[in-house]
Amino acid sequence: MTASLPRAGESTHPTAPSIAPFDPPRAVAPRRSPQTEPATHVAALECIVNGNSILLASDAVGKIVEYEVSPLPLARAPMAGIGVLDGAIVLSLAPFSAPDTTPRRKTKGIVLRMGDGAVGTWTLEISGVVGFVDATVTAGSRSPSRPWVARATTRDARDIVWLDVADMIHAISAS
Repeated sequence: MTASLPRAGESTHPTAPSIAPFDPPRAVAPRRSPQTEPATHVAALECIVNGNSILLASDAVGKIVEYEVSPLPLARAPMAGIGVLDGAIVLSLAPFSAPDTTPRRKTKGIVLRMGDGAVGTWTLEISGVVGFVDATVTAGSRSPSRPWVARATTRDARDIVWLDVADMIHAISAS
């Protein structure tokens, strides 16, 4: 007896629905609702961006580097440009900066780790690093226009901007 493989779109499970071989892209829903999100305790890296402190999840930090970046002609914020780091192309993010049209510039940044823990191809431009802190991201504080930005409070009671890099990259990738 010879078994045949299912054709594209056929299921091997008798009650599973059929899946089309190609599903065209569609709008991506937000990953969470800013109004219903609970307060979240996080381990974070405090960085300086444009003279202001921001926090990002410590598990999103791959490494801190210097690299050259060039602007992308039709990019929108938070995309700052494209660069090369260790022979690989990186997309550079500057969510709190005006577009820099300098043909090529040197910047500091954080190579971001994506959800699977591997160092990705995205970098976040920074001016400097302060250090690791514990903080609480305030419930319901996400910006409606930039849902990857929220308010956070450190253990020493400082209010700082929280940057959810995973949500920011998700939003960029979906647009």
